[in-house]
Amino acid sequence: MTYQTSVPVVENSYPSSGYGDDLAIAALWLGLAQNDSTLISQAQGYYDQFQLDSNLQDAVFNWDSVLPGIPILGAQIYQSYPQLGGDSWKPRVEPYLDRIVSGKGTGKLTKGPNCSRSRG
Repeated sequence: MTYQTSVPVVENSYPSSGYGDDLAIAALWLGLAQNDSTLISQAQGYYDQFQLDSNLQDAVFNWDSVLPGIPILGAQIYQSYPQLGGDSWKPRVEPYLDRIVSGKGTGKLTKGPNCSRSRG
């Protein structure tokens, strides 16, 4: 289901490919904010329910999709707060990030404005 299916009046101005990613990342942020492992588990449930893993390898983070951010945020939460659970996020995101670093993914690494200057 998409946003424009739920709210047809926005079909031409705000087309969406789906909202499963929005539910999953919202549950992660809320779980982190409330220190609630149930919400972290709910995020994993949304991720699985909407089969988001199947689209991750070629996903990009943009206005329509926050898919790559879900396992990245989940892995960061687990690393910082392991008591909240979520140990399955890191193995999900590592292949995605490996593809970006190797130049094989659809995501891109860009040089920031300070990359050419030495730091010190």
